[in-house]
Order: sequence, then C-alpha cells, then structure tokens
Amino acid sequence: MQNIKIAKVSRLTLLVGVSVVGLLGAHRAQAEDQKIEEITVTAQKREEKLQDVAVPVTVVRGAEMERRGARDLQDLISVVPNLNIATNATGPGGANIEIRGMVQKDIEKSFDTPVGVFLDGIYLATTTGQLLRNFDFDSVQVLRGPQGSLFGRNTTGGAILAQRSLPSGDAINGKIGITAGSFGRNDYRAVVNVPVVRDKLWVKVAGFSENGGGYMKDPVNPKNNGDRDYKSGSFTVRATPSDAFEAVVTYDRISDRSNPDPVVSYQTSTPLVLPISTPTGPITLIGDRGCAKFGATGPGFCAPTKDADVSYANTTNVENYDLNALTANLSYKFPDLELRSITGWRSSSESTIFDFDSTPYTLFSAERPQHYSQVSEEVRLTSNFSGPFNFVGGLSYFHNHYDQQQDSTFSLAALTAAGALTSLVYNGNTSFQDADSYAAFLQADYKISDAFKLTVGGNYSHDVKTFNLHTRSYTDGNFGGAVNGPLVSGHASWNNFSPKVTLQYTLSEGVLAYATYSGGYLSGGFNGRATNPSNVGPYKPEKVKNYEAGLKTELLDHKLIFNATIFHMFYEDRQQAVVFSDPTFGTSTAIQNIGGENINGLELETTALLGSGWRFDGSLGYLDAKYSSFFKALVVGFPVTDNRNLTPIRSPKATASAQLSYTVPVATGDLTLSSLYRFTDSYTADPTNDPRGRIAASSMVDFNIGYA
Repeated sequence: MQNIKIAKVSRLTLLVGVSVVGLLGAHRAQAEDQKIEEITVTAQKREEKLQDVAVPVTVVRGAEMERRGARDLQDLISVVPNLNIATNATGPGGANIEIRGMVQKDIEKSFDTPVGVFLDGIYLATTTGQLLRNFDFDSVQVLRGPQGSLFGRNTTGGAILAQRSLPSGDAINGKIGITAGSFGRNDYRAVVNVPVVRDKLWVKVAGFSENGGGYMKDPVNPKNNGDRDYKSGSFTVRATPSDAFEAVVTYDRISDRSNPDPVVSYQTSTPLVLPISTPTGPITLIGDRGCAKFGATGPGFCAPTKDADVSYANTTNVENYDLNALTANLSYKFPDLELRSITGWRSSSESTIFDFDSTPYTLFSAERPQHYSQVSEEVRLTSNFSGPFNFVGGLSYFHNHYDQQQDSTFSLAALTAAGALTSLVYNGNTSFQDADSYAAFLQADYKISDAFKLTVGGNYSHDVKTFNLHTRSYTDGNFGGAVNGPLVSGHASWNNFSPKVTLQYTLSEGVLAYATYSGGYLSGGFNGRATNPSNVGPYKPEKVKNYEAGLKTELLDHKLIFNATIFHMFYEDRQQAVVFSDPTFGTSTAIQNIGGENINGLELETTALLGSGWRFDGSLGYLDAKYSSFFKALVVGFPVTDNRNLTPIRSPKATASAQLSYTVPVATGDLTLSSLYRFTDSYTADPTNDPRGRIAASSMVDFNIGYA
C-alpha cells in the first residue's frame, strides 16, 4: 500500500475584486501602450530593475496572483522553473518547497530548511505556516540557488521573499475579494488603509477567511475531506515622522482549523513489507495486493481500481493551528546610506491527528501536539554612493525553541483473519530544542567600467543547538511489553563561511550576461523524529558549491523578455532522512550525511506582449541530479553498500509552463481571461528508490477568469 496525496489537476475559478481607489492601474497602462511593465526587485537588499540584477530570480506581483485566483504560494509553481511546492499534510499550512532538487528533509522543527521563506524580511524557520496565503502581497520573489551573502540565514536551495503592501494614500482606500468555487469553496478578503496624519501616519487592517474546497470523498466518513477553515487578520502601523525615518509595525493573528486531505491507498501487486519489526521478522502482506490479510474486502478498499479522490480512512484528520506574530521594520536614511532594523517574534501552538493507512481499519495513526517560538533581529547598512562602489552589510541573530509530543499507534488487530499478529504498537517521543544562529554578511559591488561590474560577498555563520529527547514504546501480544528509552541530550555547534563572486557584463542596452560562484550552508543538527536514541545525532552540516552563468534580455522595445541560466551545483555531506525497520521501536527515522551530489541544470523564462491585450508567459526547467558518493547501509544491521546508482529524491528532470492571457478594460477594472499549462516530470519520493515511491509525471491545465 502506498499513501499518496492527490491534487486537483484542473480548476475553474472566478475571482471578483472591488477597489475603492481602483486596482492595477499599471497593468491597464501596459495594455494601452503595449510595453512590459518595469519590475523593481529587492533581491540584493536594494531597489533595482529586475533585468539589471545578475541573479536568477522570478517575480510575481500580488495583483497578478489575485487575477489568477491564487490561494497561496503553491500557485507559484505555475510560473517558476525548477520550483515545486507540495502541501505538507501533517503540518498546518505546511509546505514542502523544492528548488533545483533541494527540499526539506522532514516536517520536524529540529531541522533547518534548504529553501528560506521570508515574510516582510522575517525568516520562517519551519515548514509549518510556510504556505503563505495570498491577498495582501505586493510581490513574491523566488531566488534560485544558494543565498547567504545578503541574508543572515544561509540557504542551499534558494529563497522566497514575500512582501506585503505598505499602508499608503491620502484618503481611505482598500480592496475586497470574493472567491467562489466548486466543493463549497468560498473565500473572503479585505484590506483597508486609513491615513491618520497626512503623509505621516497610516494604519492598515487586513482580514482573510478561507473556507471549503475539499474534494476528497470518504465512504467510511461520508463527507468531503480537505475543507479549509482558515482565518487570519493583521494590523499595521506605518509612520514617517520625517523624510529620513520610517517605521512599519505589523501584528498578525492566524487561526487554522482546516481538515487536511486524507491519503489514498494505492494498491499494487508488489508484496508489501510493513516497516515494523517483530521478534520473528518484519510483517509482510502478500496475496491479492495484501487485502486478504485484513479479513474483508471492505467497501471498495480492495477493488481492482480506485478513484483517486476517494479515501477509506476511518479517522478524520485534524489540524489545529494558532499563531501570533509581531514584526517591526525601522529605517533611517543618512546621506548616501540607509540603516535598517528588522525585528520579528512569532509564537504558535498546533495539534494534528492524522490517519496514515487510509483504510477502514485502525492500523497507523499519529497525534502531534507542539509549541514553537522564534525571535530574530537583523541590522543592515546599505550604501547608495554615486561612484562605482556600493555595498550591503549586516549582522543577524536568530533564536527558536520548540517542544513536541508525538504519539504513533500501529494496531495490527485487523490482521487476525489471516492468522497474523494481534498486537498494538505504540511509539511516542517527547522532544524539545533550543537553537541560536549568529551571522555577519557583506556584499560589495564595484563598477569596473560602463559595461563590467564585479560583485564580491560572503556570509559567516555560527550555529548552536541543544536538543533533548525521551522515547517510549508500549506493546502487547507478540511484541511483549513496554520499553521506555532514556532521556537523550545533545549539544553541538558549527561554523561556516560561504563566499560569492559575480562578474556581469552589459553587452548592449537590454542585454546582460553574468557568471557567478557562490556557496551555501545548511546547519547540522539533531533528529527530532528519532524513536531510537541511537539515531538522535548530531548529523553534520550540508554544504554546496554553485557555478552558474546567465543571460538577461529585454528586446523589441520592451515587448519581449528572455532570460536563461545554466548551473552546476555540488553538494557535500548531503543530509537525508531514511526510515528503518527497528526491532525494539517498530520504526525509526535516521538523518544521514549520505555523501555528495552533483546537479546540472537549465532554466529559461520568457514574457512576450503579442498585441491587442494578448500576453504569453513561459518557463522551462531541467535538472540532472546524480550522487557522486553514497556509501551507506540502507537497512539497519545490513552491510554498507555503494548506492551511487540511486536517483536523488524530488528531482524531476523537467518542469515547464505556458500561459496565454487576454486582458481588456471593463468599466473601472480589467477583465482577464487566461489559460495555463504546467508539466512536472516523474520523480522518486523515496531515498531507496522503492518503486512504490515513484511519482508519475503530471500535467495541469488551469482556466481562469479574473476581474479586478
């Protein structure tokens, strides 16, 4: 039995937006004069034109996401090459974000993320809450490749920078949005800006309610599963008492009671070995795809074919999440310099209950209550000299704490009809961790001539982690008794320096070429998922060396953009989570530094204005990922093997998208009709390349009508 999460492959969404002051004026102007709107980015911590930045970055405006009816960051996969975002079913608002084959190894908060997600400059350190909802975004920038020289938090895969709109305007203004769809989907959004003191003080209030949309059916629990029940609100104060000083303070509150999508049992003819050890060996299900072992065929559970939107889970998944957050962004402009402080605090509690077996029987379920908090501070100095030299430098501090209790139950009573075990295995652990990260970063640009510019930078990081774990396992029947593991404690620290060097050359107006060498770093750590004390760790940091060359072009009087990047990345001490069969604790997850990995790739992006309101956007990503060294035992107690022939996880060879849209002014807004095609090649989700972990190639077709 393979558990897979099925996503809808097509949708028709109607987005209705009403604006007090009129939305998307820039887009309307674009339709009239037929030029691609100039986009400003802050990927290098200063405002620059997108096409002048020697970085592989894709920018999606918030207004564009609204026109497409985008609910959250997952919709970015429609336009960004070599980006895949999947929902993390066991973490509220959780995301598995993969850029260039680098993906989060596990859901636990003890692990660092290879792709950094930043909201208003604040690093979101866990997968929970990373699937940011869209509505009040000013822009979302996706940076591909290692990031460090301009960020206090170093990353190996890339970074996603989400920036919300600032309160502004001379009169009360805002926008509302309503989305209605099939399966009871109904979303409501509102943003209101209020000027309190003209040109000096503003407040902004935003609210977001997301409801329904669950399309999974469950004959055992007769209702649709996957319904959203998400509420969020924010309150922002912006003050500019002088031309030099600006302060923006935001409070956020989120309450999420969504019903996560259930998994679907994907039956195969391959005998299934359950990842549970007994004194006589692992449990194997054989025969008619393992179904006879359960003593009954169940209501469609063992049918030769199954609908991809039907689950037979006897337990409804539960997802409760509450977050409070505070962000303070202060800046002061000196002559030719800007000093900025970004302070963040986030505190959350969550509780999830998840049925992993997707059968009418109680076989495998887990409950995970936990608490999390983080505090961060970044101080940055940016120059704006008129000469050839400029720089960005800063210091950052980050602290987070989490505590979690995880209870997993393996109930084998349903196997009695075939004479199997009549036992219950209960695994649990309590873990908590404190982590501190200190960093200094600097990037300097020197304009050698009108055509050449040299960029040199680096990031020095020092990470400290203290971890505690208490395991317990209660069993009966054939397993015989209870096992309480000892309290395991660990303390470790790591240092790293990641450099960056870029040489860029302007061939002509609108044509830029560049070459970059950069390093990235993912801290070592401890295994928050360990059920066996021997697998706690620590494991070593993961490091990457990245070589890339790119070309950026803007041609035909700003009617055509074509960007291309080729890259080679080499990873040392690649971190990988592997699930083992364990004779004492049933199952155990270990984090291994499995060796080296080489990734070669290509990224293409284009935008073309075709005239009369027509526009084409396309992207293509290619990855060739191979292990350069992988000498590990894949099963506990087995000898070390050479595994270089295995395929790295979640590294599809190709991703591609094509979107054709037509925009016409209607009344006080713009009506946009668009069609989108997205392709993702097949890939494996299992580090041992078990065929049941193979995810088939998929295509998505999206038709959208938007008015804003």
